[in-house]
Amino acid sequence: PLLSLMDASTMTDADEPRLVYTLPVVIVGAGELNLETLDQFLAAAGDERCGAVDEASSTRHGERVAIVAVDGGMDAIAQARPHLAVDALVGDLDSVSDAAEWKAAGVRVVGLTEQDTTDCHKVLRVVQAPLALMVGFEGRRVDHLLAALSAVASVEQRAVMAVGTDLAFRLPAADSERQGRFR
Repeated sequence: PLLSLMDASTMTDADEPRLVYTLPVVIVGAGELNLETLDQFLAAAGDERCGAVDEASSTRHGERVAIVAVDGGMDAIAQARPHLAVDALVGDLDSVSDAAEWKAAGVRVVGLTEQDTTDCHKVLRVVQAPLALMVGFEGRRVDHLLAALSAVASVEQRAVMAVGTDLAFRLPAADSERQGRFR
């Protein structure tokens, strides 16, 4: 599903990469990871890797839904679902255990060191996909949840963010005008 316009492994903030996907992307944050929601997002996006399956069923950069981890979300998903191949790791990399280890394992690492935006803002700037399905952005601090919701509202990206048992949606104006709804 990945069609990278630039080699993200060598980028700096000045020439910020774009990771362009043709399928929906599941984005995993560093907050509380609801595994049921993660599995539902993978299944909804047409990916059979959800749930506990063996490592052989997961291939990187194939015709599968891409999983993008946001900073410490990499460690959360690696611990909870070690069989899932994560396509990219995006953020300022201040809370992931070892970004170099993940890069050596074949994960695209996009380190963006600027501190004017949150890691959620960063990933939504870098990832371009038909739909971003977001999980793991709540639970630890309410200010982080509010910042994540603000990031979703501030970009022109279709997104669904799981917040507990609720879903927050972002449908850009161009989509709503084209479909004649939400006016």
